Amino acid sequence: LDRFFQSPHITSSMKPQVLMTLLKNLVERMLIIEELMVDADIASSTMNMLFSGFRALRQMDNDLCLQCIPQLFHHCLHYFRRKDSEAFRIKVSSVLSDLMELCITEEAVGKAFKYSQNSSNKEHPVLSIVAGVEAMLTVPYQDSWNNAFQLISKLALIVGEKHSDLMKSILQELGLLAAGPENDWTDAIQECIGNVVRALGPAVVLDAIPLEIENAVEKGAEANSWLVFILKKNTYGASLEFWAKHLLPLARKVGDYAMKLSESNDIERAVLLRALEHQIWQTLPAFCRWSSDTSTGFKFLAKSLGLALQNREDLRNY
Repeated sequence: LDRFFQSPHITSSMKPQVLMTLLKNLVERMLIIEELMVDADIASSTMNMLFSGFRALRQMDNDLCLQCIPQLFHHCLHYFRRKDSEAFRIKVSSVLSDLMELCITEEAVGKAFKYSQNSSNKEHPVLSIVAGVEAMLTVPYQDSWNNAFQLISKLALIVGEKHSDLMKSILQELGLLAAGPENDWTDAIQECIGNVVRALGPAVVLDAIPLEIENAVEKGAEANSWLVFILKKNTYGASLEFWAKHLLPLARKVGDYAMKLSESNDIERAVLLRALEHQIWQTLPAFCRWSSDTSTGFKFLAKSLGLALQNREDLRNY
């Protein structure tokens, strides 16, 4: 079948609807045989064969190909939960990533976004794929979280900033995972969020995962201060106006909190907040890298930056 799907004559000798039906039957009947899929060689050859079929269908009719991907994805979710199918998980996540890149066009993303805004009709292949990826962030799929992070990174690149609301729920789940106690997945989670920052921009990520620093200081809630380092490391092509209107006021507030705590002899907390203030200021050079609005955005920052350089010797190195 793999050779058949790779044949250059398939596009002229078979109707796309027939090929779609064949692929759906193969997915339905082969992936249900668990004893086969736990064998690394069989799992790999099966996924290679299916990918060849999807690629042939994509050449004939991309919309039909896209309609088939959710079925493949949701049949594979079962194996992402199994501890004895690591080879299959690795292979299927690679194939799903390649299929998303191959078939999810900008037009398809735009249509999915419109569907997502319609409360009465949310049936669209892209929305189904997004839901499948989000499902992988739950506890039953914990052994496959690294696979989920790879798919999220690819999905962010495909969706883009314009339609980033499609991924807001996924980002919120990532934020909850990252905010938890440090564990074996901490580095991978933070790397994934960094990839999303590069793909969608810091404003999108901060909208889904707020820093919550003010609530932490005033009400004792947990802050997402870990996100500041990720912004510093992964931001480029962002907006200076955004930094001036959102992160600069936050840095000022944190500095004010630190000063008040210092005056009340709460030295330990004052030192922590002063360090956090510096970390927020350290994100400014990242926002200056290939800034998207240097000519218009710098005016929102210029006066405050000049005063800071003049009056705060401790900030001049940033």
